Amino acid sequence: MTVFLQNLLIGPALYGLIFTTLLLLAGRPAKRNYLYGYRTARAMKSEAAFQFANRLFFRYFRIYSYSLLLIGLLMALVFNAVLLNVVAGVFCCFAGLAYIIQKVESALKSRFPQT
Repeated sequence: MTVFLQNLLIGPALYGLIFTTLLLLAGRPAKRNYLYGYRTARAMKSEAAFQFANRLFFRYFRIYSYSLLLIGLLMALVFNAVLLNVVAGVFCCFAGLAYIIQKVESALKSRFPQT
């Protein structure tokens, strides 16, 4: 039972992306800036591209956050190895973010071919 409780404690720390997502959605950048938001070279080319990229990124990021939280809770219930949960959680975080970035960049490329 102790391992299960450890997994539940690691889960919110590792999968606290929902809180981050809600904060970012509440304060999504209104204008193109160099401090926060989705800021890749393609997204920063124009104001329209920046707004499109941020809207799309945060939409995907919200779905990703809820999915990651669900995966974390399921892993805490199924596996009794804390290290396995942490390693799998970190892998899921990076793989998911890489996938989201690829999807947003692809959408930017097709929507704004000149940038």
